[in-house]
Amino acid sequence: MKITDNLEELEEIVDNLRKKNKKIGLIPTMGSIHKGHLSLIENAIKMNCFSITTIFINPTQFDDSKDFKKYPKNKTKDIFNLRINNCDLLYLPKTQDIYPNGLVRDKTVLEFRNILCDKFRPGHFDGVTTVVNNLFQLIKPNIAFFGEKDFQQ
Repeated sequence: MKITDNLEELEEIVDNLRKKNKKIGLIPTMGSIHKGHLSLIENAIKMNCFSITTIFINPTQFDDSKDFKKYPKNKTKDIFNLRINNCDLLYLPKTQDIYPNGLVRDKTVLEFRNILCDKFRPGHFDGVTTVVNNLFQLIKPNIAFFGEKDFQQ
């Protein structure tokens, strides 16, 4: 498994994959890799995708900065789990790569605002959709893999 936190290196890898007509499967996470994440990688492999897992603890989806600071981080364990489950690439973006104009939340989804997590965590939904959109712009995956919990978001 290749690991990078360098945006230019990521762009070069993605460009080379496209030149070889490889499908790119994106698995966006905030780390704390678990069986659900690993099943998404397994699905990407089954679909013959080059699997790119991201670990980015997104500050814009936390209403309370204390919660952001307390969010569990275990990069060594995450890397181990991804490696033994045949993830092709782990991208650890820097905040400025995801948010080059500062920590700005875009309000792009206007429907369903009064249900599920957005009803109880104002701003959370905008933080999630912003980071996912920014990852899509950087990686331009053919397929993105999300877990059941992500469905509501």
